[in-house]
Formats: sequence, C-alpha cells, structure tokens
Amino acid sequence: MEPQNLFEQQLEPPANVSVIIPAYNEEERIGPVLNEILDFCKLNSLNLQVIVSIDGDDSTDLPHRNLEHFFSFFI
Repeated sequence: MEPQNLFEQQLEPPANVSVIIPAYNEEERIGPVLNEILDFCKLNSLNLQVIVSIDGDDSTDLPHRNLEHFFSFFI
C-alpha cells in the first residue's frame, strides 16, 4: 500500500479541524492567513474552529478591528 498525502485524500465530511494561531505583532498578516485557512477548509469540506491568541502586544484590539468578519465569538 502506497502512502498518500493527506491533502490529496478526499476526507469524509464532517472532518473537524482546530487551528490555534499565536498572534504577536501580526496585525497586517492575520487577515490573509485566516483567508487561506478558511479557503482551504471550504475547499476540503472541513469543519473549522480557529483560536487566535493575542499575546499582549500592541494589537490587543485586533479582534475588534480586523477579525469581526471572520468570527462570531470572541473571548
């Protein structure tokens, strides 16, 4: 049996994916990163949970300014 690349396999929905993103000085990059993750999960029919951990830098208000359109829940 040949090994297969996970990304080449068709996963049966619903596969659950959790992504934790530490964000320190990532204000400019977090939006594009989230877009890539969301696009990949939509393309592969994956259920997605994303946790963005703001690590106490100057972007502590980042969720309210740049991430509102990505998520419906903030802690």
